[in-house]
Amino acid sequence: MYASKAITKLRRHGAAFTLPDYISLDGQRSATAADESFSRTLRALGSSYVDLLLLHEPPAGVYQLPDELLSWFMDMKRHGKTRSIGIAAEAHTAAQLALNSKELAEILLVSDSVDTKEANAVVGIGRELQITYGYFRSRHNDATSSIIENAFSRNTHGVVLFSSTRPEHIVELSRTAARCTEQ
Repeated sequence: MYASKAITKLRRHGAAFTLPDYISLDGQRSATAADESFSRTLRALGSSYVDLLLLHEPPAGVYQLPDELLSWFMDMKRHGKTRSIGIAAEAHTAAQLALNSKELAEILLVSDSVDTKEANAVVGIGRELQITYGYFRSRHNDATSSIIENAFSRNTHGVVLFSSTRPEHIVELSRTAARCTEQ
């Protein structure tokens, strides 16, 4: 949903994007569909590669990829179509997939919050947090700087993604990020 909104806004400013097709995880058919969708995306971007190719939001309960799809991801990296591969999913699902498909789990992008600490599922399998998001989701009444500081304290070595349409959040994010990196 968020990607669709962002792409719509970028298109209004002249950017060319395609949304990848939904790909069911059923072996060879999914690898073929992924390849076709990824080829269309590269053409639309006018590029021969992407920096990061993610398995995005696999269906609930899918903790093992079909061999054909896992091989496809590995081939994309081996052939230089992507520099890195990974999983973007709820933390519990990402952790389970990381355990069962280690080759794909180079990068994990997971939602997290200061309240429920969902990303602890990733830490629980011995992985550091790499890319996290979602910190504003449940803390609407907290001060922006407090949310940001807590997010940075949760993910100390990786990337914390923030998205906001509120200019005051962006300004406060810049100030707080500068303070946190000086420490």
